[in-house]
Amino acid sequence: AFNNDIRVRREGFSIKIIINLFVKKFSFLLFFFLFFELSMIDLKSFAGISLILIK
Repeated sequence: AFNNDIRVRREGFSIKIIINLFVKKFSFLLFFFLFFELSMIDLKSFAGISLILIK
């Protein structure tokens, strides 16, 4: 029973590590995509403003 408990705990621990790694990678990708989208919006709005100023 004791060995079984240790194995279950270890499996749960490895699952936690996998989830943590996945969350970190996912949050990094999400941050990257959000940053990219925001920078694209900034570039578009900047281009629009500069076009208005030129006119």
